[in-house]
Amino acid sequence: MKPAIPHNKLIAAIILSGVLASVGLIGGLGIQLVRREILSFLPLLIALPAMNAMAGDYATLTASHLGDPENYKKRTQKLVIALLVSFPVSALGVSGLSLGVAHLKGFVITTELALEYTRLIFTTLGVVIVAMFAIIYLAKLLLEHQRINIDDTLIPIANTIASVLLLTGFAIMSARLV
Repeated sequence: MKPAIPHNKLIAAIILSGVLASVGLIGGLGIQLVRREILSFLPLLIALPAMNAMAGDYATLTASHLGDPENYKKRTQKLVIALLVSFPVSALGVSGLSLGVAHLKGFVITTELALEYTRLIFTTLGVVIVAMFAIIYLAKLLLEHQRINIDDTLIPIANTIASVLLLTGFAIMSARLV
């Protein structure tokens, strides 16, 4: 029989989940405060949900590969190779689709503007992924030091970190375009 989860760890997990959900809400509120300015760069607004999903997926994949110390090095190498192959294709797809949808909605797309948006999407996602790798690894070390099972806690933490990093990158991109 599996031992029951201690009461204090359950409460800590509930509090952690609440804090992580609140962090995601803060990003949404921040976007609402600057919504007029955001409409001036419609393609990035269209790309944001897909970028957030990609960052979350990469965070989940990264966090799920940290729990097995015996195969960590080999699995991490495979993960990095998979990311190097999938990232450009995914980022280019998000760029193309968001520019296409924005064009269909009446947004005037020039070649220069399309290249700038694509570069910003690639750069933001690339920086977020690299920063996410580092932060997730540090979170893993901290959780191990606190003797908290990383398999149960690191994936939601990683997703929140990825979302916060992406929203921060999105804010920086927005400031650059305005």
